[in-house]
Amino acid sequence: MLFIVLSTAVAAISTVAVRAMKVIIDDSDPRWTYPPNQSFGAYSQQSPCTVCRSQPDPTLAMQGTWHDCTDAATATLNFTGTAVTVYAICPGPHDDGSYSAKLSFRLDGSSNGTFLDKQGGCDSYVYNYTVYSIKGLELGPHMLEVTNVPHDDPLNSSDLLLDYATIDDGRSSSAPHPHSNTNTKHVNIAAIVVPIVLVLAIIASLVAVRFIRHRVRRRDAHARRGKQQLSGTAVHRPTTLGERSSRPPSYYSNQGFSSS
Repeated sequence: MLFIVLSTAVAAISTVAVRAMKVIIDDSDPRWTYPPNQSFGAYSQQSPCTVCRSQPDPTLAMQGTWHDCTDAATATLNFTGTAVTVYAICPGPHDDGSYSAKLSFRLDGSSNGTFLDKQGGCDSYVYNYTVYSIKGLELGPHMLEVTNVPHDDPLNSSDLLLDYATIDDGRSSSAPHPHSNTNTKHVNIAAIVVPIVLVLAIIASLVAVRFIRHRVRRRDAHARRGKQQLSGTAVHRPTTLGERSSRPPSYYSNQGFSSS
């Protein structure tokens, strides 16, 4: 049982360590770049877009910001890691009901997938909406380009509300991160500490139970040995005054000797 608990503890700590390597890169992080001659606009509750067709809730966007574009445009993310996932905001149907995201991606200079939203788009605004994900990359610098037109239809642009990306930077949680700013969020330390404390508490409880059971077994063993010693001592039944004994008393010893 203790071995199983220890194995579980190691697995839990390893899982936490893997999760701790995930880093969030908000759309306003300088690792995202937006060419100035394109139609990307940076919006937030403090800087809303009054003429945009899509009006998401700023309080539900990552860090309250997003980038919006409707004309053909490309956002570029430079990162170092082994995995990346891109999240957007999927708006509900527009007034004319024509919304449908059609996105394409290039990774390190090569085409790497297309995202085609379901016909008609989302029924309502959906946040943390995954539009691209890849893992198993070689640890090193990479460049991801996100364009709001498909590879096979460059003239058919769609509305893109870019929110943030997550990367696996291939580091342990204790390693210093080169981009320590407010736009980069590591997994909360509670996610690391709580599982470890719980596992240690379980181990301590099992050790205490084993110790108590051992003490009880030792106590019972001492009690049994005491009873055996008492039953093995010499016993003499004296003759009552005025009573004649028909036979001499018997003596029993631990060696099994008997005389009469």
